[in-house]
Amino acid sequence: MRTGNLLVVTLGGAALLLAIWIAWRGRRLPVYEPRELPITRGASALDALRTLAAVLGAGAVAGFLVAGLGGRLFMRLMAATSGNGAQGKLTEAEEVVGQITYDGTVGFVIFIGIFFPAFAALAYIALRHFLPNPAALGGAIFGVILLGTLGVGDPMSSDNVDFEILEPLALAVAGVTFLALLFGVTFAALATRFDAAVKPLTAGPGQIWKHLPLILIVVPPIAVIAVVYVLLRVVLHGRTRATLDGPAHKPGMIIVGLGALAAGVASVAAAASIL
Repeated sequence: MRTGNLLVVTLGGAALLLAIWIAWRGRRLPVYEPRELPITRGASALDALRTLAAVLGAGAVAGFLVAGLGGRLFMRLMAATSGNGAQGKLTEAEEVVGQITYDGTVGFVIFIGIFFPAFAALAYIALRHFLPNPAALGGAIFGVILLGTLGVGDPMSSDNVDFEILEPLALAVAGVTFLALLFGVTFAALATRFDAAVKPLTAGPGQIWKHLPLILIVVPPIAVIAVVYVLLRVVLHGRTRATLDGPAHKPGMIIVGLGALAAGVASVAAAASIL
């Protein structure tokens, strides 16, 4: 048990510090930086795969650091502050409070830290056109949107039995909010860096490893969205960017802004119902 606690604290603490460093270093980066459009439809398909690899990779790294290892550290912290009365009880995820298991940790890091952030990454591809610069602001707004949608549906849900077990509730709410915002900013900074670094598939075998995140599209729900995205890039062939960055830009920013405001209100309401 002590070894498990030490590993969780060490790895989780190091992961959060690394995420904070990435977010700080990339805080002034633009959320979205247009690239030169491909000439042919085949090149558009390859460029769409390049974009998916870059953004899915950013989501996987940010998710692994913040939601996965950072989330596991937060769970350990909440177990420690909840007192003896909470030890041994089952959480919403049917994990035992106070017990650290290998299977539970690996499952949490993979599904919460990689697969769920992959869905967020796919949503980000469309939303990034309408998020404000720099990455610190745009990423924080994206984090609020995630918190007010996915967040209030589970970790911040008033129906979550964890809030009947864990104490103090204020720390639980603050921790979930912090992780959501940190993920958003870290992810936005990484997405911009990866988008600039990952070259098209035709750039040579040395670039293949940078497309490894495309493995995630074998997951059926992710694959469906990815295929639709690639087909849209091929069929529209440049007209998407012209529309999103042209006449649809201001209305899109207003819609995303209102959505972020609604997500913020939902998050505050969820926190109030828990507290």
